[in-house]
Amino acid sequence: MRENINKVLMLYRELGLGKTVKLVITALQERAIALFYEKIDDVIISWDLHKETKFKPKNGLAVEDIDDAYLPQLREFCENKNMPGRLIRKFENYLDNDFKGFAVRHEGEMVGFMWWVNSQIPVEKNHPALRFYEIGLRSDELYMFDNFLIPEYRGNANSFEALFLMRERLKEKGYNKAYAYVRASNRPARWIYKVQGWQDERNYIRHKFFRSIMVADSGVFIKNSQWSSIHKFDYRYLFSMR
Repeated sequence: MRENINKVLMLYRELGLGKTVKLVITALQERAIALFYEKIDDVIISWDLHKETKFKPKNGLAVEDIDDAYLPQLREFCENKNMPGRLIRKFENYLDNDFKGFAVRHEGEMVGFMWWVNSQIPVEKNHPALRFYEIGLRSDELYMFDNFLIPEYRGNANSFEALFLMRERLKEKGYNKAYAYVRASNRPARWIYKVQGWQDERNYIRHKFFRSIMVADSGVFIKNSQWSSIHKFDYRYLFSMR
């Protein structure tokens, strides 16, 4: 809320009252429409983990494996950064489902994270995105998601360095290829991935209704309850439309 108020004040100082009011009204209208329907254009991307790169780490970042023993540090990270309580519950759910993760650290402080899954996790527990994006993982492939750095670390090539270090760790674990997705409209993120050597695989359109029903080429999905689902805060498959 405070961040949104600061944005409005900044617009007011730069554009004046009239234009600021128009922009705010437009934004509210778009959010109201999104409550009922949203069309999402994602790009599925892939990464050859052994492709040569000239990038050299210089910022002193480090990555560590996240496992069950890491949960207290994840809780501390969320509390210190005033993150929503549901985020730590999401992390607990990931670990319960045998998802893997990396923590990004700088001078001992946790500054980010990334999660991933492989083909060894049973289908009923694996990430639902594999199903609605129709990604079939081989034994040497993985799917990456929830790649996050705290705001103060999103410049100075830290994103490049974090991805580079994760790639080196994944190669050590025997993986050859990674998949992920990025919003087609997210140009900064797409640029970062492209510079790192990620390749566009295909576009994938999803349709959300009432923020709870998702329709995609692969079928119809419904948003899960945080209390009763294996995959909290995500979608589960209902049926195919083919």
